[in-house]
Amino acid sequence: MRDGDKLPYWPAMMLRKTAAAYLDLSEAAFEREVSSGTLPMPVILGNKPHWHREQIDAMLADLSGAGDWRATSNLYCEPVDEYEAWKAQERREKLRRGEK
Repeated sequence: MRDGDKLPYWPAMMLRKTAAAYLDLSEAAFEREVSSGTLPMPVILGNKPHWHREQIDAMLADLSGAGDWRATSNLYCEPVDEYEAWKAQERREKLRRGEK
C-alpha cells in the first residue's frame, strides 16, 4: 500500500511522493512523465517542489480526451482573420499547459 492510499482526501498542492501516489505511479515514472511534458512542472512552495492537483487533473483530462473538446475544435467557429487564428492557437496552448 502506498502512503497516498491512507489519505482521506488529496491536498491541493502535493509533494512528489503524494502526487505519484495520486496517479498510481512510482516516483520514477512520475518524474519521467513530468520531464516529458505529459504532467505539469512543479511550483516551489516552502522550498520544496509541489504539484497542483487541478493542473494534474486538467492535463489528464486533456490527455484522455475528456477535456472540453470545443475549446480546441474549429468545428463550430472558424477564425475570421490572422489575429483570431492567433488567439485561438494561444487558447489551445494555454489549455495544453493547464492554464485557465
